[in-house]
Amino acid sequence: VDRAWLDSNPMHELLQRFFDSFFDGKPASFPFDAMNLGKRTTFQLSVLQACHGIPCGSTLSYAQLAAKVGSPGAARAVGRVMATNPLPLVIPCHRVLGSGGALGGYSAPGGIKSKQWLLRLEGHRCDR
Repeated sequence: VDRAWLDSNPMHELLQRFFDSFFDGKPASFPFDAMNLGKRTTFQLSVLQACHGIPCGSTLSYAQLAAKVGSPGAARAVGRVMATNPLPLVIPCHRVLGSGGALGGYSAPGGIKSKQWLLRLEGHRCDR
């Protein structure tokens, strides 16, 4: 990677601030409209945007996220969107849990152990 290009790229600076804050345990945000999410359906974009809005320290179930985007009963479809999330951490899919608080899956490197670690970093107890 060309370091000069990175240093002059405003997106790099935004991402750097996001990751610095996140891993320092401080609230971190990244503008949703600054993300390039590729070709997605309206449903997929609405799920990703709603997930992006889950604050640090909070969680939603797949069913709650489905209801939030106006598609109650679409928990499995929400799970598929989470499984293809192109920007884990920035779009915090680790904050989406199965029914009853079960961790569900996590497609980022490290799988469920990474999800558990991220939730603990944000102050959650992960007993399941």
